[in-house]
Amino acid sequence: MERVFDDLIDMIRPRPEQRWRGAAAAFALRLAGDLTAGVAIGVGIAVGIALAG
Repeated sequence: MERVFDDLIDMIRPRPEQRWRGAAAAFALRLAGDLTAGVAIGVGIAVGIALAG
């Protein structure tokens, strides 16, 4: 029975609004990290090709 009351309280309680700025910043940081990793891999491949041939 206590579980039912907890569920009801969770439904009634107002939820905090999502912070879009924080989500956008997290996405931008993840994207920047992926781009950095991609550039590093590309540079490594280019150096390897230059040394090999």
